Amino acid sequence: MTSKDSELLNALIASGLLGLRGFWKLSSVSKELLSRRDDSTAFGIASVLSGFSSLREREEVWSLIEDSIRRDEVTSLQQVLALKGVAGRYPFLLRQTIDKYPSSRKCTKILIGRGATPLCSEVPCDPSTPTTVTLTAEHATDMLQHGVLPKDSWAIPFDSIPGTAYSTYIPLPSAILVSKVRQGTAGAFDLIGAFLEAGARVDVCGWHRSRSTDSGPFRWSCGRSLLHTMVMSVSCVESGEDETRPHILETRQKGLALLRRIASASKDAGCLDWKMLYTLWEHFKVPGVQFPECTALGLACLYRDAGMVRELVQVTERAERRDLLFLLFATDAQAAALVCTLATY
Repeated sequence: MTSKDSELLNALIASGLLGLRGFWKLSSVSKELLSRRDDSTAFGIASVLSGFSSLREREEVWSLIEDSIRRDEVTSLQQVLALKGVAGRYPFLLRQTIDKYPSSRKCTKILIGRGATPLCSEVPCDPSTPTTVTLTAEHATDMLQHGVLPKDSWAIPFDSIPGTAYSTYIPLPSAILVSKVRQGTAGAFDLIGAFLEAGARVDVCGWHRSRSTDSGPFRWSCGRSLLHTMVMSVSCVESGEDETRPHILETRQKGLALLRRIASASKDAGCLDWKMLYTLWEHFKVPGVQFPECTALGLACLYRDAGMVRELVQVTERAERRDLLFLLFATDAQAAALVCTLATY
């Protein structure tokens, strides 16, 4: 390979355009390129990190992990798990390996060495049902300080059966937030603040594993991050009949402050621009329209909430065109307020 060829190859890899799958295929062409998988710079495997804002890229990581385990390929498994942020982002790998690939002994030993996924049974929390969450911020703070509640715990909904066709895993802070908001937002934001104080990760998202038929292949679908969940939760604060009541305004201000805090933490963790696939709730349905992936800022625009948009833009310091597309669904007055907010940055 000439020096010019090497420069072009470096530029291609560093651009991140290949994505994880493309990089993996390219690096398998020769031994020289194969060494790029151990290169933690932008000219090696770390180049794929820039694409993790995409749902597809985060899902590709899980596909590669599962394929490595299926083939009992320890080297590729370790290379993927060594990527910044990946370890701990894909839960219950050991359980799934033992259940699905019991003969993959080498990968099983590697995963045993990495420890179990933290799961707290002391906090009954199921966002799929109207479960009452009595946990308070004071409870959480004490439990987190004493290690009773691991800060990066996961929740498994009661109707989810790990290892089967339908498995759902949700980061515990997101699961608690959804459950608490369903009961009413009182105390929900203080509770999530306790997790942030303890250093809980924000660069994780929920996962759902399913297949279209009994004999079809399993597929992992990427869910919401804590930032996405927070945008949706703040939008629920003003759903009451009287939005001007002092306690409603106080709760909203507390929610906006926490939103900005989570957004700042997300920026530091490199997940501020993560996208989610927006599910069409009944009141947002538009005939013939399928919403694309959207960031937290795009979601705030869709909710027509100038306050949330302001907080998020102050952190992002920019607004992507894709985010602004969601202004199309606002009324004239709402769109004007949002545009004025965006125009100041």
